Amino acid sequence: MIPFRNRMANKTLGWLSALALAVAAQAAIAPVPPALALSKADVFDKCSPATALIVLMTRHGAEIGAGVVVDSKGLLITNHHVVADAAQAETFAVFLYDPKERVVEEDLASYVRAHKAKALTPRVLRVDAENDLALLQLPERKGGYPTVNWGDSDVVRVGQDVVAIGNPQGLAWTLTSGSISAIRKNALQTETAINPGNSGGPLLDMDGKLVGINTWIRKNAQSLGFARPANVVRAFVEQKGDLGHALASGPERLDSKGSPDSAAMTVIVKRVFADVEKRFPGGESKKVVCALFSAFTYGGRTLLSGVGEVAWLNDSLEGALASLPDIERPKAVKYIEQSFPLLAVSQSGHLWIRSSIKYFDVGKAVAMDIDDATGQIYATDSEGNVMTYERDTGKWQGTRLGPARDLEASDGAVFVLDKAGMVSMVRGDKRVVLSSRPIRGSLTASRGVLYVLDHEGGTLFRWRSGQWDNGGEAIATGVHQVQAFGATWYGLDTEGRVYSGNVASYIDRDGDLMGIWLMGDDLLGLGRDGLLYLWSNRAKRWRALSSNN
Repeated sequence: MIPFRNRMANKTLGWLSALALAVAAQAAIAPVPPALALSKADVFDKCSPATALIVLMTRHGAEIGAGVVVDSKGLLITNHHVVADAAQAETFAVFLYDPKERVVEEDLASYVRAHKAKALTPRVLRVDAENDLALLQLPERKGGYPTVNWGDSDVVRVGQDVVAIGNPQGLAWTLTSGSISAIRKNALQTETAINPGNSGGPLLDMDGKLVGINTWIRKNAQSLGFARPANVVRAFVEQKGDLGHALASGPERLDSKGSPDSAAMTVIVKRVFADVEKRFPGGESKKVVCALFSAFTYGGRTLLSGVGEVAWLNDSLEGALASLPDIERPKAVKYIEQSFPLLAVSQSGHLWIRSSIKYFDVGKAVAMDIDDATGQIYATDSEGNVMTYERDTGKWQGTRLGPARDLEASDGAVFVLDKAGMVSMVRGDKRVVLSSRPIRGSLTASRGVLYVLDHEGGTLFRWRSGQWDNGGEAIATGVHQVQAFGATWYGLDTEGRVYSGNVASYIDRDGDLMGIWLMGDDLLGLGRDGLLYLWSNRAKRWRALSSNN
């Protein structure tokens, strides 16, 4: 892939240079005059179709806010405090401005009743409680959604004109105007009138570009409004920068379980990530970050490894809980119990099991796993004997599985690689030998699908639905590391290239990955450049999750 790209670059270099010279010459002959700024009316006409009225009906009454669509697929930005009660709301609806309706009802209740058929039900994708931001996903719509283009908040100047569009006091789609009063740390101060109901709405420059998200006002004062800068917002939308924020809000499975609000989640996760940076040197911290990402988001799997000696995690959690107000701690405890991995393996080979919010060392183990269907914990002792852990009694019980070099548990079955190199499946009292020859390798199992990686030659085999794929022949060769989620699998070769079993080809990272970890059926890769990359199984593309800046 790299040589092909280089050939293309060489081939096009000549005409690209010629084109650049021609364009430059033409520009010198006929300079283009600077574009004129839009009027306030033009900015409203251009941007209002992508602005939103957000309504939540809770037991405390109606809560309103504003928002702005930044992607045609329906990604909508607002403030976290606008949607903080979404999980408990009886109604959670988004209304987009319709330019055909020039006159908008003054009474909010009347507007909502009249536009009930146009109400959109959003989904909270993730939040950043510290910066008071939330990213919502609107339902899929044919033809997509109107959007507001990103501006560059780093070039905003004090005194430049800006406008805001929002719903102050429920007066939907109100435009107010003013100027930038000051550039504050992580905020743009503006004299533009902002009131409750403007929260989460756009602050726009006179080109109709988004330069900020209106977030708060100074009480008992006049014309003191503050907006979160667009570059901070864009980094949050694209998940760049602080990985703690992305992780704290990323796993959607947490929302489906009615997890606590993300303010407590963010505090916990940011504390853990901060401790990672302190405790692990250089590139090792990135590997720990990857392990944490994978463990948090790998549905059904709760085994955490590659994080050094696990005791530090107890210190992190204890410190994070102590930093929270008393009223927030029960929510944080619930989050830890729902979301943190049940098992953790230390660098010295000890197995730690979490009970509530604390991990306990239960002894040394050679191999271990937890059944992704039943939750039963299996591990091997120092002699290789397979044991089960009884959570009720806190004791280990012997099994009839015999000694094993490796084991995996999935879908109610235990897959064992014994000391002779033979692979067996045990379900209840029934044991079936699956391999016809011994191997020197390792096992990976997920959702009842077994992957056997023979380290001699890196040959990978897959067993599912009662038989081996490909007639028992290898499904891939040259595999150094394998990650699998059911029938979805990825292999990393010794040259740092990643192969996707789903698309049956290499997925282009140009051989620069040091390791891969699962995030559901997506893939997290750590590059040799120290950056984290995410492969979307649906979009079939990579995107950077962090930068070295």
